[in-house]
Formats: sequence, structure tokens, C-alpha cells
Amino acid sequence: MDGIITILPDEISNRLAAGEVVERPASVVKELIENAIDAGSDKITVEVSGGNRGQIIITDNGTGMIRDDAVLSLQRHATSKIKSADDIFCITTLGFRGEALPSIASVSKLKITTFNEAEEVGTAINIEGGKITDIKDAPPIRGTSIEVSDIFFNVPARQKFLSSETTELSHIQETVIKETLANPAIGFKFIKNKKVVFDLPATNNLKERIAKLFGSEIDENLIRVEHAVEGKRIFGFISKAGYSRKTRDQQFLFLNNRNIRDKVVNHAVYEGLRTLFPRDRHPVYFLFLDVDPTMVDVNVHPTKLEVKFADGRSIHSLTFNAVRFGIKDSGEESTPIEDEADQPTVQNSFRESGYTSRPAPREAGIKEAISKYMNAHPRHSLGTKGYERRDYSTPPLRNSQTERTSSQLRLEVGKGGHLSKMKIVGQIYNTFIILEGPEEMMIVDQHTAHERILYEKFMDRVNSGQVDAQEILFPARIEVSADEKDLVEKHLETLMKLGFKLEHFGGQTFTIRTMPVMLKDDDPKEAVRDLIDSLKETNKKETIGDILEKMITIAACRAAVKAADKLTMAEMEHLLKQLEQCRLPFTCPHGRPIVLTIDRKSILNGFLRQ
Repeated sequence: MDGIITILPDEISNRLAAGEVVERPASVVKELIENAIDAGSDKITVEVSGGNRGQIIITDNGTGMIRDDAVLSLQRHATSKIKSADDIFCITTLGFRGEALPSIASVSKLKITTFNEAEEVGTAINIEGGKITDIKDAPPIRGTSIEVSDIFFNVPARQKFLSSETTELSHIQETVIKETLANPAIGFKFIKNKKVVFDLPATNNLKERIAKLFGSEIDENLIRVEHAVEGKRIFGFISKAGYSRKTRDQQFLFLNNRNIRDKVVNHAVYEGLRTLFPRDRHPVYFLFLDVDPTMVDVNVHPTKLEVKFADGRSIHSLTFNAVRFGIKDSGEESTPIEDEADQPTVQNSFRESGYTSRPAPREAGIKEAISKYMNAHPRHSLGTKGYERRDYSTPPLRNSQTERTSSQLRLEVGKGGHLSKMKIVGQIYNTFIILEGPEEMMIVDQHTAHERILYEKFMDRVNSGQVDAQEILFPARIEVSADEKDLVEKHLETLMKLGFKLEHFGGQTFTIRTMPVMLKDDDPKEAVRDLIDSLKETNKKETIGDILEKMITIAACRAAVKAADKLTMAEMEHLLKQLEQCRLPFTCPHGRPIVLTIDRKSILNGFLRQ
């Protein structure tokens, strides 16, 4: 009987290895840039076109390769960076993966042109589907140029999972930006579809590079952080209080100059900033962590995106203290800085979840129920610029949902009844309006109520093409990143439908000429910034209508009265009359409840009176 176990041929095993290394074109760019860095380059040019099945050319001025090494580099497990098994646990280079180049070559059409000064001429090698088709002489130009085209041309099953050209190019650009941030001492030129996106000279000033990539607005809103202890060091920049983003897309972490994601460090940053940033808003940060390579395992993730620290707690403490001392030194916060060991909330939440802390649920009577609701929808500080930021990580309560407290009190959301028949008792926490009826009481969230009112009015005006816009007396200028610039230009007409007229001023700067009347008291730059963040979260399946609805939701939220805004009796009456006229008066556009109803019988039962 013949056996069933066989050895896979190189052609198949290389394609399997490619599945780990080449997730998409951006993966190719990352591997090749890191090889160029390891080759000692101080100038790297990345040129891309076509996105998914297009072309990638990466040229460097590093040491290059002699012909024999160039051929050998296409063999699996060939590397110049690991000599022994121990080297795997002390990685000091970036593109050390032996299978990267042959894996890329196995699923694409690839050309290597390289020259090392040890030889008189360079070498040019053409490879198709992993097979060398041609080797010839090339000009003696120092460095290496690698051209990759038709990725996954021989693996149709993988190719069909690639996204649109625009999406793939966006991922490539994001990858290049991360590499430029990690290596400011190297000059980078990025060309997309034959257009120079940026050409950055080498610099020893990290903040200068950040400014060139993301604009002066971010540069002006960063504070320096740095802390070192027992051979570990973290340094970089975090955003000032009041400068936040709707998404996490401008949070960068580098370990020994390698871009990574890490929950330990991220948690420490948020804990260090928890008194300065509202929920559902995210700080910007650019952080660099230097750790002894023997104290971190970078091999826990195929693309080295995630790592494992030998002592995660010390990394958490290092990061937390860097943030807190940075805040104190900058004058952003006047409260005394305590040692992390004295803060049980940080330690306990870190130990239990490894990521973020949440208030414990409270289930004991009306007061506890209201407190729980308040925890999920925190009040906005009167002294903080901007609007209420929310945390939607907890699913919203559903209509007719009930909870039983320890006293068997029933709390219902969105129960029927007409608001006009209710008596306004007053306002509590400057956030909730209390109403009394013959057989029930209602608690109305003033922010979500006004948000619903404005959302429906704004949506009706947009649908009818009658949005009221006004010119800004002193037009504001907003500077965006390179990828955001493309996004804004693509959606200028969409923004105009909302009442925002933006004009390209030059470079990565736009002038905001008009904004909707509904937002007349808002900061135009902050409003547009949130809309851009919303655009970045869209996907190719969303229609213009879907995108407009998202934007209208954001605009309504910005314009609505805030939690902690004290209202007069007349203002409360007007708000409730408008709410009663809404088509969907019991949930805000995000799905959060507007009205909580507690019937009289439940209150009596709670006090054992019935």
C-alpha cells in the first residue's frame, strides 16, 4: 500500500509561505523597505501604481548585492541576518525573514537590479512565479531596485480577495508613512500613480518629520514625553488635552524602530490620559520604545506586528509614567502625579482585562440605575472645549428592555405616553430632564433628545437640497495628511451638500469657506476634522447616501445641547415639544435611548408600599 504523506514541491511550499508574508501589496512594500533599511540605505524611493495588480518599485542606495548573493536571496530561508538559533531571540534587524523575497517572487513577476562595489558591474534578475527567467549585467549604480508586478497573478483564489485599487493604495501609503516615522534619519520619496505624494529629506528631528507628514496643526498640538528605567526607554509625542480624534488612525508605536501594535502600551497611554480625554475620543501619539532585544519576542506574529514582552508590567509602568510626567512638565494638568503603584484602578484593570477599565455595573434601585446610565453616557466638562464624546462599546438599551434591581424595581426604556401630558419637575445633573405623570415618571437625556431633533431636521433639508449654509467671516484653513487630502478631494461635493465649502489652498491645506447654519457656533476646523475621520471609516460598499447619513449624525451631535448644560424651564419645554414631533422620538441617531420610563407601581413596589 502506498503511503499518503508526501513532501510538497518548492512551488507549492513557497506559495504557502507567501500566504504568511504577502497578505496584500502593502505587505510587499513593508518587507522590501525593511530590507532596504537593513542594507544601510539613507535614501529610499517607493513608487506604486495600480493598487491591487499594479506595480511596486522600491529603490535604495544601500550596499547592494554581489551576483551570487542576489541569486541566493531568492532561495527559501536564505538570509544575511541570522547566523545561529540564538540570533532568533535577539533580533536587531527588520527584514530578517528568510522566506520574504522568495515568497514574494513566487506569487508575482519580480525583477531585482543590484550593484555591490565588490564587483565591476551590477546584476539584473527576472523572476516569474518563483522561477528565474533571466540573469544579466546591469549598470554599476550603488544599491538595489526591486520591481514587483501582477501580485497573485498565479493564485487567483488570493487575488479575488484584494480590495479596490484605491483601498490597496491607501494601505500602501499607510505602510510607507509608518516606515518614514520609524526612520527619520532616512530620506523617503513616495510616488503614487506617477504623482509625488511626499519627498522627505533625512532629519534628526522627529517632530519635523511628523509635521511634514501630518501638517502643522498636529505639530502644534503635541507634547514631548520621555522616561527611562532599568535599560528600557520610551519617548515621543502625545497630543495635548483638547486635541483628539474620532478614530485611532493617528496612533503610532515603534519597538526598536519596528512598527507594532501592543495592548499593554496602549492601555498605559489611555490610563495616563484618562482625566484629559473624553470617552470615544482618542489621543494622537507617536511613541518609540527601546528595549533589550533579548527581553521581547518579535516572532509571535507572522508579520511581526504584535510582540510579547518578558515583563509586560514594567513596560506598562514605563509608558504610564512617561505620559504622566510629560503632562506635568508641559503644564497640561496641575494635579499631582502619583506613582502608578499607588493607583489600584490602573493595576487592577490592567491585570483583569489587559486593556481598558470600565465602571462596574450598579444594580440597586432608581439611584443606581441612573448612575449606571450616567457612567455609560458621561457628562461633558464645562471647562472642556468641544462637544460631548461618547463610549458606544456597550450596546445601547433596546426599547421595552427591562432590568430587575435588588429591590425588584422595573426600569423601562422608551415606554409609551405623550410628553406633552407630563409635568416638568426639573433637571438633574444638568443633564437629565425629569417629567411626572399620573402613573409614571420619565427621565429624558437632553443631549440625545436634541441630537434626534437636529438629525431629523438636517436630514430633511439635505434630502430636499435646502441646507442653510453661511460664509465664515474669517475662512479657516485646515491641514491634513497626504491620504486625507485624497479623501477630501474625492468628497468635496458630498461636503458641499452638508453646507461645507472647502477649497484646495495648496499642498495638504484646504480653506473652509462655508459651514451649515446649524453649526454656526462650532469650530469649523474641529467639525471638518470629525467629518474627515468619518470618511476614513467608510468602505467601498457604502453609498453616498450612507456617507451623508453618517456625516449628518456627527453634525447633529456637535450642534446639540451638551450634558452639563443648564437649561431654563422654557428651554426644557421647547425641547420636549420638538422631540414629540420627531418621527423616532425614543432613540438618538446612534441608537441610544432618549427616554427612560418608570411606572408608579414600580416605584411603590420599590419602597414596599404596594
